[in-house]
Amino acid sequence: MRRAWKVVHAKKRWHAPLRAVEVMVGTIAALWLVYLVVANALLASQWAKNEMNAKPQVLQADYGSAYTILPGVVHLSHVAGWGQFTGLEYQGQIDRLRIDVGLAALLHHRVALDIHASGVAVQGKPPAAKRSVDPTIDAPVPRHTVAAPPVPVVDESLATWTIGVKLEVADGRELWVDGARYDGPFAAKGSAHTTPNRSF
Repeated sequence: MRRAWKVVHAKKRWHAPLRAVEVMVGTIAALWLVYLVVANALLASQWAKNEMNAKPQVLQADYGSAYTILPGVVHLSHVAGWGQFTGLEYQGQIDRLRIDVGLAALLHHRVALDIHASGVAVQGKPPAAKRSVDPTIDAPVPRHTVAAPPVPVVDESLATWTIGVKLEVADGRELWVDGARYDGPFAAKGSAHTTPNRSF
């Protein structure tokens, strides 16, 4: 009788921790399913593309498809875009693009982006250049008439944030810098860090 009581007592002792684990796993799974549905619905919506093109003087872009499975990791395909950065105009295509956002870093006022691109064709030139757009790069050039980007508004509160970007390009196929053209495979890696004090 004493042996049977010990067995029952042991089962009851482990029941509460196991139940807690089951509840925790079920909660995580439910939150993940909600994330999958909501995040992928947003990525497939026109709203996401409109937000991407909210400042057409700086960036105009489009993509064929986008999805996410893990929080903070977004996959895009058939990305085409035009933009003005650092005094140059850029346009190009990316076959596949993966953007990893460091979610934990946001808690410490850091934006950490790890970007992986493959199948890249890009052209960069000064805005005043009269050279015609390379017809083999099918990208917005741009879709809307734009002037020079507006001067960003100073926002000192942003100085508490830091931004780090890592970029890796694989399977590049074409690169134009004004009149100089390289047509062939290439790969590149780079990173940049900054502390902004201007609004985006």
